[in-house]
Amino acid sequence: MRAQVDAAALRRARTERGLTQAELANILGVAGGERVSAWERGVNQPDVRLVPVLASALGVEPAALLGRPQSALRELRWTAGLTARELGAHCTSPGTPTCGTSRGSGADSSERRNTC
Repeated sequence: MRAQVDAAALRRARTERGLTQAELANILGVAGGERVSAWERGVNQPDVRLVPVLASALGVEPAALLGRPQSALRELRWTAGLTARELGAHCTSPGTPTCGTSRGSGADSSERRNTC
């Protein structure tokens, strides 16, 4: 999954940190400054798992790189560097509370309640 990193915010954070595209790529362990250049031009996006690492390297919060408003869950997921699949696997692992609905008990067992 590709995060929707704001190209201008990324470029601004990198230049404020005094890093070249090649230096940032080296810190991130990605193939060359061309990759960072593509992100900054909006041609490509970094993998969602890179967002926290990228933010840390630039000394900013992950949300500062996301630019436009995201859904709250998506922003939290991207800030944590999780793909939707990884989040889903975590939420369904044993011992993890799950959300859903359940039927009421007693006289009005047809009543549905949110279990979150």
